Amino acid sequence: IVNGGNALYASILGALVVPIVFRSLYHIIARAFYAHQDTKTPLYVSIFAIALNVILAIIFTMQFDWGVYGLAWAQGIVSIVEVVILSIILMKLVPGIFDNKTRTALIRMVIATLLMGIVTYLLVYMMPVRTTDLSFWSVFPKFALITALSFLVYLILSSILRIEEAGPVWRKIKAVMFSKAS
Repeated sequence: IVNGGNALYASILGALVVPIVFRSLYHIIARAFYAHQDTKTPLYVSIFAIALNVILAIIFTMQFDWGVYGLAWAQGIVSIVEVVILSIILMKLVPGIFDNKTRTALIRMVIATLLMGIVTYLLVYMMPVRTTDLSFWSVFPKFALITALSFLVYLILSSILRIEEAGPVWRKIKAVMFSKAS
């Protein structure tokens, strides 16, 4: 990617956001299977996912003529399918794993994430990387500010939505900020 940007590269990177999120979820769900001494189920689902990825990649690149963009979307769709399949199997393996408390917490996290995503998008829109930003020192402050503000927004939204995982983070921030220097 060169300064000045490229719409195709931006679209590809945008499409690859979905697989990044769902691959993270995959690793979390796979750990639940490993905890039950089941390493084969994630393996079989992954083999199916690879086959589906090849099929979708061929369809998207050759039939729809999407090129590299099609490869990114194939990976995105496959990552979603893989997580859904593992989640369904996990619900049958461990009944009650997704109870009302868990579903409510997940919904709250999704809401906080979506709102934080909107804020992050607006921050990137207000502080874009320009063709004149040729050095680390011209780009890094923007990146650091966007990252810090996005994190803060997510933390505040998590507190407002009563996501209990925000509590320890706030306590650690307070401990670091208000501790006596040695």
